[in-house]
Amino acid sequence: LQSKIKPQNPSTKNTFIAFALTFRIMVNTSTSFMSVDSSIVKDTIRSAPFFAVKQIALSSIDFDKLTREFYKLSEVVRFAVSGCLGTAIFYLLERFFYGNLKKNMEVLPKICVTNMDGLSYITAYIIQIIPQHLLNAFLVYGKDTISTREKYMKTLIGCYST
Repeated sequence: LQSKIKPQNPSTKNTFIAFALTFRIMVNTSTSFMSVDSSIVKDTIRSAPFFAVKQIALSSIDFDKLTREFYKLSEVVRFAVSGCLGTAIFYLLERFFYGNLKKNMEVLPKICVTNMDGLSYITAYIIQIIPQHLLNAFLVYGKDTISTREKYMKTLIGCYST
């Protein structure tokens, strides 16, 4: 697969690695329900021979150029990146709510205790819509889609209605 995928520019290479890394972390955590091992990160980077890892200072990054290069990627790729980030946020929220419910089992009503999985899932899902909406606006469709309060509320209501 990697020999057939030949990214044309460095930003595509970086996006490919970020996407592959996110996907491998999601697959690992969803199938084994374990924390992510640093070996997954190393294996993913090693498995992409065309990608050279450099350590760079955060202050040396030109974020304007990075943004311009990111928006040169197709909308499908940007949507996939946004979706992967949103899924990671959802996963963290769900684990947070489940952990808090489990800690407080003795003070919760019995219906909450017996339905902790569903309760943590639906709570995380409802809350996760907001960051996913913002990720889609900033990474996929552009800030002008939420530039005014009316546009923001209209598109957010659209997300909740789906």
